[in-house]
Amino acid sequence: MARGAKGKAAKAPKPVIPTIDWIGNNNALIWKLLNEIEKKQNCSVLYGSKKVLEDSKIKVYKRISEAILPEWYALDPDAIGNRMKNKAEDLYARYKKEIKRLQQTGGGLGGNDDSPDDPDDVNEYLTCYIPNTGPDITTTQEALNVWAPCGNFGAGGNEDNIDPQLRSTVTTQAGAPQPDVTDATHQRLPLGDISVDNRAIPEAPTPAVTPSAPPMTPARPPPQSTPGGKENTAPVTGKKGPKESSFVLASIVETAKSSIKKIPQKRSFEETLCEISQFVFILIAILYCSPWFRQNMEAANNRAAVLNQQNERRLRLEELEQCIKLHTLGVYSKEELLNLLRDLDGSQPAPKRVCPRSPSPRWDIENDGFELND
Repeated sequence: MARGAKGKAAKAPKPVIPTIDWIGNNNALIWKLLNEIEKKQNCSVLYGSKKVLEDSKIKVYKRISEAILPEWYALDPDAIGNRMKNKAEDLYARYKKEIKRLQQTGGGLGGNDDSPDDPDDVNEYLTCYIPNTGPDITTTQEALNVWAPCGNFGAGGNEDNIDPQLRSTVTTQAGAPQPDVTDATHQRLPLGDISVDNRAIPEAPTPAVTPSAPPMTPARPPPQSTPGGKENTAPVTGKKGPKESSFVLASIVETAKSSIKKIPQKRSFEETLCEISQFVFILIAILYCSPWFRQNMEAANNRAAVLNQQNERRLRLEELEQCIKLHTLGVYSKEELLNLLRDLDGSQPAPKRVCPRSPSPRWDIENDGFELND
């Protein structure tokens, strides 16, 4: 066994998978791939509405590759699974591009050569327009060459009877080589719901062209002017009024609007507070008019007055006790104590002024509340 510079075993080279021949045997592998994708367990994961992890899609592509190419899948499952994934995504992208071209007006014969930078754009102007009655004198030779094989339609003009090769021929551009017209009788294509005013284009028999005669393009009349200023467009018909269902829907909407109640605007904090104060004021005024409320208010006032008197008396007694204690401690003299007691007793009227007299020790002592022992 060969070993590297550090003694590790060299990895075996992966087998080379040849190029897959997708178009061989009339695109047999592509049809097998499409059949496997259409299976429910595969289609739900690859194109389902629910979101799935990328690893789950890789597992589906590996399962498809194992069913289509089991020999190559045994050699390298990852590589063959990635190839299946790339091919399926390429087919899906081409399908979307073709559907987009076919579903839009203006993607038929010819095209607009003014914008060659964007090949994905659908052509806005038609090189030729064929009405639902078939070709007329305004139809170009290239359009006649494309229209000629349409005589192979099945009975009843059913579009399902068209050969796939013929379908691809009808949808090609006018620049590609087209077969010459060999039959003067033509049948019209079923154009579905396309409405055209046939009075704007004069009808005339289709000119018969033989294979030996060189192709000649008849003179085209000047393009008719349209409101949009575009050429090769169907003339504008009269405007149709709205459907009856639209009027019914409008009436339903109006009825629903009338039945919806408007939500009142939220009030601010100041407005709410003002409203509450007004409500309280009105309630007090109503209650004050009742005798029961007045009796209760008078009783409450009396109780409050009694409580105030009791509190004042208690405070006065406490202050008197403090003053007596201070006098006992010698902080206040007797005269200062009497003055303080007189100030604290608010109910006691101030003493009347008397005429001044000569001071006497006896009078001073008697005024102080003491008696002298003779």
